[in-house]
Amino acid sequence: DLAQPQLLRQLLNGLGMIFGTVEKLAGFQGGLNDGVWLLQEAGSVETSPRDLILKVVSAATAASNLPTEAQNLSRIVKQHPGMLSDPLLAFPTATFSCVSTAKSKTHDLLVMRRARGERLCEVFSRKWHSGQCNDCWAIIEKVGAAAAALHGRYANMQHGDLQPANIFWDEKSACLTLIDIGGMGIPTCNDDMQHFTSALRLLAKSYGSQFESHGVAAFQAGYHANCH
Repeated sequence: DLAQPQLLRQLLNGLGMIFGTVEKLAGFQGGLNDGVWLLQEAGSVETSPRDLILKVVSAATAASNLPTEAQNLSRIVKQHPGMLSDPLLAFPTATFSCVSTAKSKTHDLLVMRRARGERLCEVFSRKWHSGQCNDCWAIIEKVGAAAAALHGRYANMQHGDLQPANIFWDEKSACLTLIDIGGMGIPTCNDDMQHFTSALRLLAKSYGSQFESHGVAAFQAGYHANCH
């Protein structure tokens, strides 16, 4: 429990913060996470407060030939240091080891900036049911452009799980943020284009065939217009 005073103090010290509060987030947090928390720093006269996401992940590998999420993130940021400051990615800026009373490492705690806005799946639901279909196509086209930018910057490295639940849309700034990037660069059966297209097809079961046809066309248009 990260809200325990001793753990919270250790965490704040490790992040160079003086005061802050943590809250465990409710709802679905991803199938491979062991808890997601929001850390809100108390601001001061000199500094603005920060909102950080804390994600607890297993320190054990799912298979002997695969790295842990923390190990994979460490690997790819060594290859591409620019990921740390890329506004498109909610890339962890700090990692802490969680050790049991038996002195064995059980989990990693990943710290990253809080993505602005809301998950794309919720955005689609709200806009679709309020008749704002064109907004959906425009946002999906931006997703295509973001995927092309990601692949262009990082030697065609794939996100690995590009779907609306892993994309935040901020209406105010009209910007996207890709989250849940711990599997980036690990080979999967489908590439990002195929994976996002499959996600649109799945949503079309609820929204109708137009969502798939128009959505896929918008995604591909955004991607190909920004390929370099």
